Order: sequence, then structure tokens, then C-alpha cells
Amino acid sequence: MTGGFLRRAISVLGMFFLSFMVSAASEAGPVTLTQIWGEKVQSKILQSSDLPWDPSVRLLEVAGLLGARTSYNPASRLLQLYFQSYQVKVQDGNPFLIAESLTDQTQKTVFQLSAVAVPGSGDVWIDVVTLKNLLRLVVEGTVDPNSGPATISISYRMVDLDRIVIEEKSNGTLLRFPFYKPLKDFENRKDESGKNYLTLVNVRADIAALNATKPVGLVEFIDAKPLKSGALQLIVKVNPALVSTVDFEYSEANRELVMNIRKAASGSTGGLTPIATPVPVKSDPHMKDKWALDVIVLDAGHGGKDPGTIGKKGTREKDVTLGVVLKLGKKIEKEFSDIKVVYTRDEDVFIPLDKRGKIANQAKGKLFISVHCNANKKKDINGVESYFLGLNKSDEALEVSKRENAVILDEDNYEEKYKDFNEENLILLTMAQSAFLEQSEKIAINVSKYVSDHADRDNRGVKQAGFMVLWTPSMPSILIETGFLSNLDEEKFLSSEKGQQKVADAIFKAIVQYKNDYEKSLGKL
Repeated sequence: MTGGFLRRAISVLGMFFLSFMVSAASEAGPVTLTQIWGEKVQSKILQSSDLPWDPSVRLLEVAGLLGARTSYNPASRLLQLYFQSYQVKVQDGNPFLIAESLTDQTQKTVFQLSAVAVPGSGDVWIDVVTLKNLLRLVVEGTVDPNSGPATISISYRMVDLDRIVIEEKSNGTLLRFPFYKPLKDFENRKDESGKNYLTLVNVRADIAALNATKPVGLVEFIDAKPLKSGALQLIVKVNPALVSTVDFEYSEANRELVMNIRKAASGSTGGLTPIATPVPVKSDPHMKDKWALDVIVLDAGHGGKDPGTIGKKGTREKDVTLGVVLKLGKKIEKEFSDIKVVYTRDEDVFIPLDKRGKIANQAKGKLFISVHCNANKKKDINGVESYFLGLNKSDEALEVSKRENAVILDEDNYEEKYKDFNEENLILLTMAQSAFLEQSEKIAINVSKYVSDHADRDNRGVKQAGFMVLWTPSMPSILIETGFLSNLDEEKFLSSEKGQQKVADAIFKAIVQYKNDYEKSLGKL
């Protein structure tokens, strides 16, 4: 009896306290959030609560103003906010907030909240002092430490790289690239004229400042330009007659990339001391041959216990894809003696999605093409469409990727194997592989065009989607939907030897075009 009364009393007191908070919020004093981008200044007065401690504001309102993506799960009562490099988690009724690095999940910071959740919204009140400490961690800018208790001022850093330091040594020239944030990935290729094409992934730069860098020693000129993918390309020209080697090292501790340019006929390495452990690069910058398009990996979708889409006349996707792939591989081998063709499967067997990419990587493939057939509830829809890896940018692309990804349900222990295949990691992956994605888009455009023209199919264009089979290959990778088995005319075409050969010939033409363009970019032609 007494215990029941006590629980009811606590409940009533809790409701009174929450109602006090809500009414206090309506009488809130002003808290101002000011964001500064160079000369642009934007200020916003936040809804705030007059609590006995420091003024507090709604976390979701701040996240919206900062452009953070948010999600709330009513079942678990978990609110999640996604900044560029951090994920923030807070649960209704839990006084602690966790900020977790998206690039290193061992990096976690816990903040204690002095306020409580806003009832039924997934939102929380967060006091300004705690909020400032959180923002210092998650935003790419400076939170003014001298701002008052009712003012939050953020000055954003506009660039990640704003200078190049060149040092002339006795046996060569050293270039230092100091970054304001960790470098995600980079790659370099060079041509016979001595130009080094250095691609820095997800780097914002002061282009004018970099291009104003005065050449020193073995460096003849530097040309910086942003790429559409969000990467930065630096062309560093050296005299090949005077240079023996060019290599790169990245120091995670110093956030600095070092480019070592050594003089020809120099036996000493003094003065160009390696800095820390180098970041893996997807190519060997010394050997142009390693960039050659010498291995193409062909992936016939589905197989074995997984038939894929089945047409009204009984045509199985796994049979069509294998037929196209074998015909395509045979043509490549016939026309190009210097290209090795690797099949993820060359018979009717089941291959898990993650293993297909591993086969491609182990073969050191330079191009990955996954062949599939489409389906739709609308029986009159037809045509070819190509995909490269990225977020699903349309409901239609989402449906196609969901159907193709559903094969994992036939795999053992699929929940554990694919636990990291989520939207957040997909965003990180596409950022890290931006150089590959640019090439993937090019070959995807070629494939859609040639299959449409040569095989007399409608061209449904090039799209991005989160196909799991494209996650693992570390190379330009595409998935082609050759047609709709749900369409009787296309089913008839794709089930025939003639139709499969036409599709294979068309993909081959696209590969030839891609190969020519690719090798020109390497300076081989």
C-alpha cells in the first residue's frame, strides 16, 4: 500500500517537473547561435528554457541549423544525429549523451546532460555549456571560448588544405601538404612527361593559395583544381630526366602528406627521411604498368540455389547473366591478349555477395562488371540501366537494390557478415573511393549507351544505388540491368543466344571505349 502510494507520488512529481520545464521553456530568455563562414554571418535566436542551471536549448533545433542529419526510433527511444565525422546518440530518460567517431568507433566521448528529455519528441534539452563542449568535438570549425553563457559562436574553417611547403634537399625536393583534418585517402599516377596527378579524397582547398606556390628544386610547376567528386587534384610537374623516384608518405599523427622527389643517380636517401607509416595507396606511383587495364572481373549475378528474377515464360536471371558473361569474357580474351578475364562464377553455383568482391580484389582487377536482369510489377516497362555505388537517390533505385541485395538472406550468418553494410558506412565508402566512382560512372554511361544502341534496348540511364556486390571491389565497378524479364518481349530477347550475344557485344564496345579513354589519361597513347 505504502509502496504504491510512493510510486504514484513520484509519478505526480515527475509530471509536475516536466510540465514546469515546458512552461519554463515558453518563458525562455534568448540564446543566440551565430555561424560564421568567412565574411558570411548567420545568427538565430534559439528556443531556450530558464532552468535553475545554465540556459538550455533543444538539441534537435541546433542540429537542424547545423545541417546535421537526424533520426529517432520511438521503439528504442533513441535519438541519433549525424555530423560529418561524428554520430551523436541520446536516449529518452538517459542523462548521458555519447559522441562516437564515424571513422574510428573506439573514439567515444560521453557528456552528462543536466536537463531531461522533451516528452514524446525524442528531443532533449541541453545546457549551453555542455553543448559548446559537444560542438567543439563534432563541428569542423572553432567554437568561440569567450562567448557568453547565452551565446554560441562557431567560425567554420573553409578549407582543409591552404598551403604547400617545398624544401630543396641535397639529393632531391620534398613537398609537405599539412591538413587541418585527417586525410581519408589519396592516390597518385604519373605520365611520361613528368606530371604527377595526385588525387586527395574529400579535401577542400584554397585553390588560389596552392596555385601561388613557387616551384623549387625539381618541381617545375603545381596546378590545383577541385573535382566534381569532392576530391582535390594536384598536378605536380617534375623533369623526368632529372628524377629517379617519386613516393609518398602520410603521417596520421601530424596530418601531413609528404611527397619525396629524388634526383636521378642519387644513391643516398639522406635529407628525405620517411615520415611515419605510409597510408596504403591503391596504386604504385612508381610503376605506370600497374595502372594498365590488364584484369577485368566479370560477375554473373545470382546462381545455384538463387535463381534471381524469373520471367513469365520461366526464364531464370541466373541463366541469362551467365550466358552474357561467358560470351563477353570470350570476346575480351579473343580481342585483347594482354587482358586477363576473371569470372566470379563460370557455372551454375551460388557465390555470396561479399565473396564476389574478394575474388575481384585477389585477382587485382582493374574493372568489375556485374551483370543482372531487371523486373517490375508494370509489365510494359523495358530497357537497360546501369548503376555505380552510392546512396539510393530514387525510390526506383532503392527497389532495384533491395531486390538484388535480398540474396544475402540465402547466406549463412548473413546478419553478422553484413552488419557494417549500412547507410553511414556507405557514405564513408563513397567518399573514400571517389576516384574509382568517377571512373565507374564513365564506364556505366558507356555501357548503357552501347547496349541501348547495339542491342536495340531503351536507355533508362545511369543511377547510383547501394548494391552490396559493389561494396567490396577496390576498383571501378558497375552493375548493369540488361533488361526486364517481367516484360515478355525482353524476356524472349534475353533468353535467346542471339540476344545474349548482342548484349555481350555491346558491353564489349563500352569496355573498348573505356579502355581507350583510360589509357589516354595514363599517357600510354
